[in-house]
Amino acid sequence: MVSYFLSDIHLKSLDEKSSRLLLLFLEETWAQEPGDIYLLGDIFDIWVSNHSFFKKKYKPLIDQFRTVKDKGFRVVYFEGNHDLHLKRFWKDELGFEVYFDVEYFSIDALVFRLEHGDLINLEDQAYQRLRRVLRTDWMLMLGYWLPGRFWNWFGEKWSHTSRRMSDVYQEDRKNAILNMIRNHAQKAVDEKYFDVIVTGHMHIKDDFTFQSKNGKSVRSINLGSWLDVPKILKYKDGTFTWIDPVSATETRPQNS
Repeated sequence: MVSYFLSDIHLKSLDEKSSRLLLLFLEETWAQEPGDIYLLGDIFDIWVSNHSFFKKKYKPLIDQFRTVKDKGFRVVYFEGNHDLHLKRFWKDELGFEVYFDVEYFSIDALVFRLEHGDLINLEDQAYQRLRRVLRTDWMLMLGYWLPGRFWNWFGEKWSHTSRRMSDVYQEDRKNAILNMIRNHAQKAVDEKYFDVIVTGHMHIKDDFTFQSKNGKSVRSINLGSWLDVPKILKYKDGTFTWIDPVSATETRPQNS
């Protein structure tokens, strides 16, 4: 059984390179042995609820996801902070599994903790408050009732501002962000044991192995962002490899 992990692609249209690479990956994937595809949030730069605006905008991509599922793949979608309230379409219409918080999965003989990763930086209290607000029932209803074109406009404005700020933040605090990712993994495994944690959101690719308090080896992998370099994490038969969708090559991660 093969598992793929993707996050933080931030698709804005089907005309951009990332969209073409994702379409190609899905086309090649469904022709292979069935497995699991885990989407760990922010696949789109903005997607809210089940608006026809988004379904029409990304129809070829959605059709490929339908084909992947029809071929026997399990597709699991975690909401990020750019793709919200997904159950009305991605679960109810497409039949995917949809989560918005931490979940644990048994893959082979290992326990995987999967999450978008927006709980890593608890120092950002403003975002953590926003995260809670976005999950309220009244925001769920607003997401449904306000038109998709409004959310697309709002998302473009928000993304432009937040990305400009986050780029500066990441460059200035790269080491601090790496420490946040690793400290989050070390705290999380003390709460509930797992063998591997895979996250996104932080836009810095990282692969780190450490010893838990009970002496077991634990691996923490952050998927980085396609805004930097498109990468897909593949797990099969106990081995992790990175797929470069540009050249379709695989490399084994060098963990720290």
